[in-house]
Amino acid sequence: MKKSIPKKTGKISGKDVAHAGHDKDKTLRIILAVVFIVSVGMLLGTVSFTVHRINNLHPNINVDKVISYTELNSSVIVAYSVAGLDGDTDSLKFGKVSQGGGGTRFIIINATERSVVEIYFSGNISGFLSVEKNDYIIEKGSIEKVPIDIDVPSNASNGNYDGKVHVLLLRQ
Repeated sequence: MKKSIPKKTGKISGKDVAHAGHDKDKTLRIILAVVFIVSVGMLLGTVSFTVHRINNLHPNINVDKVISYTELNSSVIVAYSVAGLDGDTDSLKFGKVSQGGGGTRFIIINATERSVVEIYFSGNISGFLSVEKNDYIIEKGSIEKVPIDIDVPSNASNGNYDGKVHVLLLRQ
């Protein structure tokens, strides 16, 4: 005996619509769960990377005391030419500086609580950079403009020099 297959009428019942809505809700919940898990993973990865950077750069610093950690790109082009300042504010770019020349750029430190300020330099530019005031206390609510100086030695080779300025605010 042969079974007959019901014909499709092209009509959608209320039961079908409710089922389709349920599938959309379930899909949306799955997407939101995945986005949440990825976001938490990225946050933990960022925190882990920052702790790792601090430990590698400054192994004697207790990361529990870190209030704020900022890395700023820094660069200079050493050349036998007229000096030129780079006006970008997204990093500490000193532009072109000739051998024996120098310049100053500023960073702004905004203390959300009483902190010890420590500034470090890394990269092949680090030997050219200095900061007059370092390892000092800044009071809560203070905003301070800190000069970062570059002094290019007269025997420096022409070329691009770059690195990072690391600014740490630490609890006492």
